[in-house]
Amino acid sequence: MNKTEAALRQWIGFITKNAVAAVALIAILTIAVGYFAATGIGINTDTEDMLSPDLDFRKNATAMDKAFPQFNDNMVIVLDGVNADLLADAATALTGELAKSPDIFGEVFDPSGLAFFAKNGFLYLSKEELESLVERLNDAQPFIGKLWNDPTLPGLFGTLRLILKESAEASGTAEIAALGGILRATDKVIRAQIAGERKVMSWRNLIAGKDATEGAEFRSIILQPRLDYGSLQPGGEVIERLREIFSDLQLASKYRVRARLTGSVALAYEELESVVDGLGLAGVLSFTLVVLLLIWGLKNLKLAGAVLVTLVAGLIWTAGYAALAVGTLNLISVAFAVLFIGLSVDFGIHYTLRYKEATQAGIPVRDALIEAGGDVGGALILSALAAAM
Repeated sequence: MNKTEAALRQWIGFITKNAVAAVALIAILTIAVGYFAATGIGINTDTEDMLSPDLDFRKNATAMDKAFPQFNDNMVIVLDGVNADLLADAATALTGELAKSPDIFGEVFDPSGLAFFAKNGFLYLSKEELESLVERLNDAQPFIGKLWNDPTLPGLFGTLRLILKESAEASGTAEIAALGGILRATDKVIRAQIAGERKVMSWRNLIAGKDATEGAEFRSIILQPRLDYGSLQPGGEVIERLREIFSDLQLASKYRVRARLTGSVALAYEELESVVDGLGLAGVLSFTLVVLLLIWGLKNLKLAGAVLVTLVAGLIWTAGYAALAVGTLNLISVAFAVLFIGLSVDFGIHYTLRYKEATQAGIPVRDALIEAGGDVGGALILSALAAAM
């Protein structure tokens, strides 16, 4: 008998002799370590921090982020609908609501809603587009002027009736270029409403020379939200809050607008969601398979329970060590639980099978525990050290 085996036999003999006190002490220490791990360990889900900041490309990326912070950690809300006027109203309502919570959503940037473009947007049209727009505005000037004074449905039909009457008296025809698009669009809307369909006329499209009742319209709103990298979902709170706002504003029912999310934050959210789901599934599946394996292999519920309790305690102590030595886990190291379950259960299986063999040979329980520890303890310690390294 070598010194290691003799020391193990003496240690297990002492533990089994004071079994109640040993179990109580280990239970208390495990609870304390579990509390320390739960309150002290952190999670860093920033995937960039998984690589050393001393790498050249990391240094360049950091400098790039400092020089152009507006391009970092963005979330883009894409609004699309079939009516430009409703889309603009929805975007205005949404940006107004987002601006109320700068601590969550950060800077809100709506390029199409900038006052600069509202005032100077015509300057960005080509010469041909500008001339065409000016011609349409000139033709519609009498109509727009009268409607401006009475922007109601009776005012609209009264203006149409007046212009048609004056046009017929002047030229003998009721068809003028300025009213052709308006009459066609009005006719479509009225017929659709009679048929039970919801159709709205877009004055923006009408002036722009497009179909005033149909056509895909898009609008993008850019955010730089506050992210919590200490959570498994840094952008989770922001995305959940956005979905609540979409629902509260009734974008789909009131404005006939669909809101979708993209950008680096939204993409990272989807990736992390799949990682978290995968880790949860893998952890539950591995633990369940281990339980079934132990029950089937050991054919003894007490032995299987002892191995599982030891496994859980070891997992807690490992988490406590990680909290003390490392402090934070990243997306790779957070998967240690699944590895721990697969590796550590092997040691319990070796020990319990050797113990079971000894009891089947007629050796008393306490002596069987000492015999099993002395027989396989040295090999298990060596394997545990190798696995830990």
